[in-house]
Amino acid sequence: MITDQIKIRLNKTDATYWKIFHTTKNTRNGYYTKSLQKEDFLFGKKEDTAITVYKKFGNLIGEGTVTITSPSEINRKIYDALHICTLSKNKFFEPIYEAKHYPKIKLYDKTFDEKKPSFYENKFDSFANKIKGAVKSEKSITINGFEVMTDDEEITLCTSHTNDLHERKSSVYAEAVLTAKGKTEQEYLPMIKETAFSQVDVEKFVKYYSSIAKDISNSQNCKQFTGNVVLTRDAVKEFFVPNLYDSPVLIHSSARMSYLKLSKLKIGKEIGQINGDKLTMINNPLLPLGLRSSEFDTDCVPAKKTALIENGIFKKHYASKRYADYLKVAPSGPLGNIEIGSGSASLNELMHGKFYEVVGFSSFSPNPYSGDFSAEIRLGYLHENGKRTPLKGGMLVGNVFDMVCNMQLSKEKIYSGGYLGPKAALFRNMTIA
Repeated sequence: MITDQIKIRLNKTDATYWKIFHTTKNTRNGYYTKSLQKEDFLFGKKEDTAITVYKKFGNLIGEGTVTITSPSEINRKIYDALHICTLSKNKFFEPIYEAKHYPKIKLYDKTFDEKKPSFYENKFDSFANKIKGAVKSEKSITINGFEVMTDDEEITLCTSHTNDLHERKSSVYAEAVLTAKGKTEQEYLPMIKETAFSQVDVEKFVKYYSSIAKDISNSQNCKQFTGNVVLTRDAVKEFFVPNLYDSPVLIHSSARMSYLKLSKLKIGKEIGQINGDKLTMINNPLLPLGLRSSEFDTDCVPAKKTALIENGIFKKHYASKRYADYLKVAPSGPLGNIEIGSGSASLNELMHGKFYEVVGFSSFSPNPYSGDFSAEIRLGYLHENGKRTPLKGGMLVGNVFDMVCNMQLSKEKIYSGGYLGPKAALFRNMTIA
């Protein structure tokens, strides 16, 4: 209803283009305390309406975005957005893409069609009961809390070009607080986020991370190490798809970085001097129930699968409509799930001899421009003479751009949390401080 009112009033202004983003989000959360006793269930609904207006000034274009919370402020907010346009003039580009067809992808769990709160309370209780069963045999593990949080989001995008796009997306996030008693007592907070309930196996989740927590509680402090390092499990996924930021390699493949002359990569050229498996990196927003899947971007560009780097060669930019126009290339559509090409070696072939295996970082946040990082190791293992010794602490130090030019990848793959790629990656001559 508010969208219709905004459309009428925008059409009476001198805006050259406009977009209306309307989002409705339903949240359903469950919280459990120590011994998985019920604490609370919270249910909420939130609606947001944002407008972006564009005004052309010769070969420049101004852009202004505001959020509207009630019909009474529509006129004032539109006036504010138009005023912002006069203060934010940039090189002209066409901000709205016109397409005849858009892909149809499974983006949400049909479980969320159920509206009764009691349904979700029972669903969350079943999660808690499964976790109780999973830790019964784990004598050294206690659970001091569990949370499950879900989003069911509907997005509508309307534009001055009569585009009227809609998609519905869901997500399920689970988090547990595990305490392990070994040589020391250690608390560990594992988490998982996927699109559908069916993708979250809480029994497997808790059993796996219980073993991680036990190893941390029985681990030794890390010592200086130089040699082969293999990233597995959470660590390999976070190397290619960091939790907090996009990978520096992905950032440097963007049209924006090329336009600003900051990119290390050049179209048609190798990404560096390669002495290992050649990197293939694909932007794929089309994976069914992919955590980062989408049918269109904010400029109405349809989603498509794009090989950004292929066999070590930088092939195409990830390009928003603005920077695609600036560089005179095709826009790539939404940034989606990241696919990494597999290698030819098996896990057993990668993991032999003396090496350090990293299974999880406390945080992996490389510098987006240089690619340099020093990441604290939450848990790793020193493999030597047939023995596997759990270690914690220490910092893996390196440069992402150097590493992707000197790596071996496993042929076995995993698909989780927006990442589809090798289960393990071997890097030589690495330093752990």
